[in-house]
Amino acid sequence: MGWFGTHSSLASCYFNYKSNPSKTNYFYLKYTKPTKKGKIELGVEYRENNTDNSNLTNQTGFNNSSFNYERQIYSGYINYGHTLGKVTMQLGARLEQFDVNGVFRQDTQADATVTDHIFTIYPSAFFTYNPSAKNQFQLSYSKRVDRPNIQQVNPIREWSTPLITSVGNENLLPQFTNSFEVNYTRKVKGG
Repeated sequence: MGWFGTHSSLASCYFNYKSNPSKTNYFYLKYTKPTKKGKIELGVEYRENNTDNSNLTNQTGFNNSSFNYERQIYSGYINYGHTLGKVTMQLGARLEQFDVNGVFRQDTQADATVTDHIFTIYPSAFFTYNPSAKNQFQLSYSKRVDRPNIQQVNPIREWSTPLITSVGNENLLPQFTNSFEVNYTRKVKGG
């Protein structure tokens, strides 16, 4: 995908050409085994994103540049659910290896590399207590991740309009969250 832009004045003519082909591969395998009072789930997953961005220009003050960005995520998980009387629980963990390799090239500067290799365990626990048909208490914990997307890490300058430009930060890191939640639900007549 690309776009051409021209700007002419009495003495100059500028052009910009941008391309950003990308490829995504995704594979997962999941297994579920019911038990007498619950179930066990196992799974593995592989995700890969490859993007090759480039920007060609003849504008003064801007360089021809490219940003090759590869991201692989290898993960496996296990969840165990069980019901014991009025209590239902689900315990789990996701193990994940996150790898990033990127190269930012500009005509007049040395190449800049971006690498990130993070191994993380994401535990989770959910408990539900039903003391009666009308009342329910829930307690949960989970660890989550929010990763920057390619637009947020792409260091190639992008022009939305002649006056608005944006530049990503290739050094952004994933953001981790520990989430705790407590709920009480009461069923009332009619709802």
